[in-house]
Amino acid sequence: SIPKVESGNDDISDPVVQTVNAKKGDTVTLNVYVNTKDAIAARVQVSYDDSVFEFVSSACEGGQSNNGLYMLYSLTDVINGRIGTITLKVKDTASDGVYMISLSEMSVRYK
Repeated sequence: SIPKVESGNDDISDPVVQTVNAKKGDTVTLNVYVNTKDAIAARVQVSYDDSVFEFVSSACEGGQSNNGLYMLYSLTDVINGRIGTITLKVKDTASDGVYMISLSEMSVRYK
């Protein structure tokens, strides 16, 4: 299976999750990025098909994460738009294919 990203809300432009190739049973760690040019704080959610992926962990720079929810308190400290990572396991029952992992903005605060 190949996790891939869908663009999210325009308030945080071009949110992306790194694209990777993976096989059934693989554990993959994906980098999560947002364009933070005018935002100072944000709350974003990574979504995925839980019939294909099992959540393993997430980490956030400049804030905290919990099960793919990122709460960013200091986007001015984010380097190159990388806000953190999410680690997922591809379930052994997953069908081969391309799967979308989306990142959506839930709230954002501007300067």
